[in-house]
Amino acid sequence: MNVGELLLDHYEHFLGDYIGADVYSNGEQEIQILGFPKVIENSMVFITLGVSKYSDMINNQCEIALAVDESYDECAEVLANAVFYILSNRMNFGKGILIEGVENINASFAEKYNKTALYFTNVFVLPENFAFVIICVSLFLKMKLNLSRNMVAKNLKTF
Repeated sequence: MNVGELLLDHYEHFLGDYIGADVYSNGEQEIQILGFPKVIENSMVFITLGVSKYSDMINNQCEIALAVDESYDECAEVLANAVFYILSNRMNFGKGILIEGVENINASFAEKYNKTALYFTNVFVLPENFAFVIICVSLFLKMKLNLSRNMVAKNLKTF
């Protein structure tokens, strides 16, 4: 069993069955984003599969979760682009990273929800024993959150 299969088994053990897996590539790196609909009521949890194979680029062995309550396709697109921005810029990735520039990926999405950035933190909405490999980013579109900034990346570009 390879690392990807182990991660997928881990995901399904704690989160249930996923409903889809989309492959994203920026020409240099490739990741998958899986959707888990039964983790949080009336929400979707997207989790990457493949970020951990680039741990040497970002100084972190992790995958990334994004919990959203609507506009699932647009949120997955924003997440994928943020991940590729992190990888392409070889960011020292972890808790406290703020990636600005959502409007450069999907201007109508950013305007509709007044969301211009993704803030990455530790998992707090998933089962306790699940979190050992995941960094979480929350993008609940109906909620307004005030988050502190430790590191900011600006002008996110679409891949």
